[in-house]
Amino acid sequence: NHNVLSTIAAKRTMKNPFSPPPPTLSFSNTTAQSIHLQAKSIQSIFLQSIDAIKRGSIPENAKRSPLGAFQFLSMALGHASAASAAITLPSMVHADASIRKASNHWKNEFKGMFDEALSDRELYDILVKWQTVDNKNVRGADDEDEDIRFQRNILKILHRNGCSLESTFSRTVIQQKRRKIEETCTAFCSAINEQ
Repeated sequence: NHNVLSTIAAKRTMKNPFSPPPPTLSFSNTTAQSIHLQAKSIQSIFLQSIDAIKRGSIPENAKRSPLGAFQFLSMALGHASAASAAITLPSMVHADASIRKASNHWKNEFKGMFDEALSDRELYDILVKWQTVDNKNVRGADDEDEDIRFQRNILKILHRNGCSLESTFSRTVIQQKRRKIEETCTAFCSAINEQ
């Protein structure tokens, strides 16, 4: 899901103050340590962005926009998705087994990070309020509008990930199962790549 959303996010013009440009994609100087350092930076920027939405401390131009929180989330997802390619791609193509292993580790971490953010009840509640403020994205709005589709897709993903459930336990179970599925998929892909 975050790949589709990152494509939409790439078209946005708002700047995220936490986001430097994504790194150039090159593996010639890649080490397990460089993967770790870059990944920690991507993770930190993404989590700061999510926290800013939850604290209501998104940039003023975003607060004035009827799409504010959605647009800021779009930028955070887009940056993290694009930047994570340099971290996760070596798991499939790099000759060094230690680099593939580090890359696989961060593939799981990023998937968990995206799943956690897109399963966050507090974030869901904030976005539902922004949707209500906008009013353009209610039934009958222009379905061709990219911003409206993004809002609907994000809310659908959050809903599917259990955010509308009242039970914290149920939301946690869903998140744990999704993480286990991703770890199994990564292990499967890793085994194929090592053959």
